[in-house]
Amino acid sequence: MLNAPSQIHPGPSDLTLRLDNGEIIYAHKRILSQQSLVFKAAFLSGFADVAEYGIEDHEPETMHTMIKHIYSPHNDAEFQAKPSQELLKIYLIADEYQIISLKC
Repeated sequence: MLNAPSQIHPGPSDLTLRLDNGEIIYAHKRILSQQSLVFKAAFLSGFADVAEYGIEDHEPETMHTMIKHIYSPHNDAEFQAKPSQELLKIYLIADEYQIISLKC
């Protein structure tokens, strides 16, 4: 099970997600596209050959939660300890990136 986005080894990844704070998360277009309609649309269009994708206006912790969910979608235990404000942020990013399983 994935505990942190940094556990994704950069070697086989085909995409880096760059957060507002400069942090980079290594990811895989195919996996992101399977969970997010927004990523799917982006990678099937003009962003198909992009190796870096900027994520703006979201806190790193919220992004980490989103990425962990994409890679391990059946780990609901992590949400039980989160405060309601963080859960709202997670819901909003799930809505923005159209990750249906994260909105449930």
